[in-house]
Amino acid sequence: MNFLEDITSSFELNLIGISIVKLTLAIILGGIIGWEREHTNRPAGLRTHEVVCIGATLCMMVSEFVSFKYGTMIDPTRMGAQVISGIGFLGAGTIIKEGFSVKGLTTAASLWCVSCIGLAIGAGFYSGAIIATLFIYITLLIMKKVLIYHATTRVVSLLVDEVDEVYFQAYEMFKKFKCTVYSTEIAMSEDGTTKEIRFLIASPSTEESFHHLIACIRAISGVKAQHIE
Repeated sequence: MNFLEDITSSFELNLIGISIVKLTLAIILGGIIGWEREHTNRPAGLRTHEVVCIGATLCMMVSEFVSFKYGTMIDPTRMGAQVISGIGFLGAGTIIKEGFSVKGLTTAASLWCVSCIGLAIGAGFYSGAIIATLFIYITLLIMKKVLIYHATTRVVSLLVDEVDEVYFQAYEMFKKFKCTVYSTEIAMSEDGTTKEIRFLIASPSTEESFHHLIACIRAISGVKAQHIE
C-alpha cells in the first residue's frame, strides 16, 4: 500500500509540474499574438487570446489525462476537434460589418490559430506551437506593414452633411477604380457644422486614374469639400 501511495504521489506531482509548464507556455504564446491584436485596437486582445490558448491547452491535457486513465477506450483527439469547431462562435463575435467593409476577420483567424497553438501545447508538441506562434506574429505584424507600404497610400477626406449616402457612393467609387480601402474614420469637422469622412486607400496605378477618381468623388451629391493627403 505504501508503494502504491508513493507512486500515486509521484504521479500527481509530475502532473502538476507538467500542467504548470504547459499552461505557462500557453499564456506566453497566446499573449504574443494577443499583444499584437491589442496593440492595433482589435475587438479581441491580449486577455482574450491568452484565455483561449489556456482553455485549448487544458482541453487537450484533459483529453490526454482521460485517455491515460481509461486506456484505449477514449480517443484523445475528440475533445480537441470540438475546440477547433467551437472556437468559430467566438471568432464570429469579433467580425463587424460596416457598410461594404468587413472588419475582424484577421482577429477571428488569430483566435482560431491560438486555439490550435493551445492544442499543440497540450499535446506536448512544443516546437510546433512555438514556431507557429512566431510565424503568426510575423504575418500579423510585419506583413501588414509590407502590404501597406508596398502600395501608394493616400488619405481622402470628405466634408459632408449626411454621412451614410456619401459613404456608400464613395466606397462604390473606390471599388470601381480597384482601390483597396484600408480603413475609414468619421469625425466632426473643426468648425463643428459638418462631418468628415476619411478614407485610407491604396491609390490607382497611375496619376491619371487617381485624378479621374477624385473628379468622380467630387461629383458625388452631398460632398461639400475634399482634401487629399
